[in-house]
Amino acid sequence: MKSVKFLDPKAALNLLELASGSHRPKEIVDLKEEIEGEIRAAELNVSVTGLVDPMRVKKIVAMKLHLDALCIDWAEGKIS
Repeated sequence: MKSVKFLDPKAALNLLELASGSHRPKEIVDLKEEIEGEIRAAELNVSVTGLVDPMRVKKIVAMKLHLDALCIDWAEGKIS
């Protein structure tokens, strides 16, 4: 299992400040759009079949965890 990464207090405050603005790094914007597309596809699949695809759910969760990691990198100044 991958180790969990936490923000230090200074980076957490920096992330709050960054998030209050309108700029987002391209990596974050692109991944958010990809996640939204996967969610729409999953919702459509459920509406048609009535079944939740567990593999798609796992993919979306993994993408959201990756998004969290990108936000941490942004807060720590690793991406801009």
